[in-house]
Parts: sequence; C-alpha cells; structure tokens
Amino acid sequence: MYRSIILIFLLAIGLRIGYLVLLTAEHSSETILTLFPDSQNYVQMAQGFLSKAPQQTNIMNDYFLLLWGPGYAWFLNVCFRLFGVSAWPILVIQSIISSLNALLIFFITRWLFPSNTRLAVLAGILSAISLTSITLSCSILSETFFMCLFLGFCFCFLYGLEKGHWIWFTISGILLGCSGLVRTIAQFYPILVLIIGWLILRLRTPESRPGGIKKMFPRVIFCALLAILIMSVWVARNYSKHKICVLSEAGYHNAKYYLAAKTYAEIHGLDVGEIKTNWTKQDYLRLQQEKISIKDLHHERIHFILRLIRYHPWAIIKSFITSAWANMYATDYLHYVQLRQEWWKGIDPIYRWADHICFLFVTLGILKLFLAREYIGLCMILSIYAYFALFSGFNFWQGSRILFPTQISWNILLAIGLHWITSIVAGFNESSDINASVSQ
Repeated sequence: MYRSIILIFLLAIGLRIGYLVLLTAEHSSETILTLFPDSQNYVQMAQGFLSKAPQQTNIMNDYFLLLWGPGYAWFLNVCFRLFGVSAWPILVIQSIISSLNALLIFFITRWLFPSNTRLAVLAGILSAISLTSITLSCSILSETFFMCLFLGFCFCFLYGLEKGHWIWFTISGILLGCSGLVRTIAQFYPILVLIIGWLILRLRTPESRPGGIKKMFPRVIFCALLAILIMSVWVARNYSKHKICVLSEAGYHNAKYYLAAKTYAEIHGLDVGEIKTNWTKQDYLRLQQEKISIKDLHHERIHFILRLIRYHPWAIIKSFITSAWANMYATDYLHYVQLRQEWWKGIDPIYRWADHICFLFVTLGILKLFLAREYIGLCMILSIYAYFALFSGFNFWQGSRILFPTQISWNILLAIGLHWITSIVAGFNESSDINASVSQ
C-alpha cells in the first residue's frame, strides 16, 4: 500500500509542478494574481482583510466577503504575510494540497471498498491526472483549498463511523465548518451529514457498528452541530455588520445574475450574457456610489426573484434544470486562459471525447454498485454528487469549476466502471485461452 501512496503522490505533484513550470513561461506573478476576475477579488479581500488601514477597506471588499466568505481570503492573507504578495508560493502550496487531495480520495475509496485496493489506487491516479484539478491548483481560486477541507471531513467522518471515537467526529465537524467558510455551498451539508450518517449506520452489519446506532448517532449529530456552530460565527458577523442573517450572499447573487437573468432573457428573447453583465454592473455601480446599501440590495434581489418565480415558475424550473444538466457535461476551460490556446488545438477534441466516454464509465460504475449491493458506497458517493449537482443549477459558464467537488464521486465511480469492464475483458480473454488450450 505504501508504494501505491508514493506513486499517487509523486504522479500528482509531478504533473502539477510541471504545469506550474509551463505557467511561469507564460505569466508573471502579478499576472497570475489577476488572471481571473475572481482571483482579483480574492487578492483584494486578502490584502484588505484584517487590515486597519482605511484606504484598504471599501464597500466592495465588504460585499465580496459577504458573497464568498472569509476562508480563502484568510488563506491568501497568511501566505502574503509569510511570503509577500506573490502568486508562486501560493501555487506551490496549492499543488501540494491538490496532490494530498488525490491521496485522500485513495483512502476514502479504500474505506468504502476495503477488499479492493486496486480500485482505490485507480481512483487516486484518476484524481492525480485530472486536468481540472491540475489547472485549479495553479490558479488563485478557492476550489483546491475547499476540496482539501471537504475531503478531510469525508475521511474523518467515515473513520469515525468505523472506530466510534469522539475525536474523529470532532475533527470532521471542524473541517466541514471551515470548508463552509471557504466555499459557502457547503452550508447545508450538515443536514446531509445526519441523513448519510444514519443510513450508513443502518446499512452496516451490527459487528461493524461500534456501540450500535443509539451510541453512534449522537456523535453524528455532534459533528453536524459543530459544523453549524463554526459557520454561525460568520452568520453572526454578517448580521452585526449588514443586518443580514445569512452565511453568504452567493445564493441570492447567483439566483439573480445567473438563474433569473437566464430565465428573463429566454422569456423576452434577449441575450443572457448581455442581461447578466448589465444587471451586475448596474448593481455594483449603485453599491460603489453608495446609492444602495448591501442590506437593501439583498432584499431587492429576494423580491425580484420571488416575483419572477410567482409569474414564471415553469420558466425558472426549466432554466434551473438545463443549467444543472449543462454543468454535468461542462469541461475545464482554465487551461485556455493559463496557457497558449494553440497548444490545445489538437488535444482538446480528444479531451472532450474522453470526457464523454468517462461519463459512460461513471454510469457503469453506478450500475455495478447496484448489482453488487454496495449500498454504503452508493449512499456516500451519490449523495455528494447529488448535493453539488443540485446547487449547480443556480450557476453556469464556469466550466468544470462548479462541479469540482463532485470529482470525489466522479473519480471513484469512474474507477469502478473501468475496473469492472477490464475485469470482464480479462475474464473473457482468460476463458478464451483456456478453450484454445483444451481444443489443442
């Protein structure tokens, strides 16, 4: 097993450092910090966060802190204090974190399917070579850091269910709470923790449940409550500062500028990109000119969305479903911005076809789990995918970034599908060889 761990980590870190070297030939540190619009905002938040200088704080910094939460800004702030305002140390750290993420997927797969180490190795390798994972680790974006915290939660939670020790549920609750501060999409996951925990405890055999459900489920509840408590600290801060009782404004932001904009554009036959851009610019300009407060903008969005739902419910539902479905097939786009586009002309069509083939193997992986009655694995894997896929319906045009957390499920299911088909082929070849030797 140790050889497998070393292999996965070296493969992952080698690919990420290699990609980072290519990146240094194309961009300076200053360019990397502003390569994506979200990167610019994160850097501004990090520089202004915890700063007492008045010139470094403004209403837009406050807005983006409310929009995205403080987690990644804290991470960048610490890196800037330690290494100066430079992108390269951050990208090296994120490359290491991303490589550790591949190992965590290996360990999670091994916990779910302890009798099949090859499956865990294959899932770890698929995570190591993921183009989305590589490009995100080399971007000033929050996904890699969030994925590490969320994977850490998953591993500690599953290990806690196996061992029954309070410490694992405590660590998993802390990690889930912190992940919600990095990407606030995780804010509702504690509810799913209760459901998943109860189902896994019910599905496991009595001898594999230390202390039984009555003893273990309170620990699952503790994990969920601890995560909620950590995130509630930021909710209290937002209410104190803006009089808005939310962890994040991201849901309302995306509901208006993506989902509502798409619905409005389709109803009136307009260009969705133009509508989205105009609405965003107008509201941001009003904030900057102090014509509207963050609180009033928040309530204005709620009223607008509710009015649209009231008069066009089916159009909203259609936009939501089509966006979620499109996101399931979305491929990585960051490499086009990071490296020269001509480098990808020959590779990109192959990459897109490979992605569709992978979707087929993922489907086969789900089928295999059903046939094998691996209900614990199905419960954990599909719940993660369904959760993030559901919330992706509020957003679009961000490629595979939106569903990046589902790579936990995607890589495991892909590994299962590939392993199943190769086993069938190997078995067929072996039977053919035996028949040939008998006939001779």
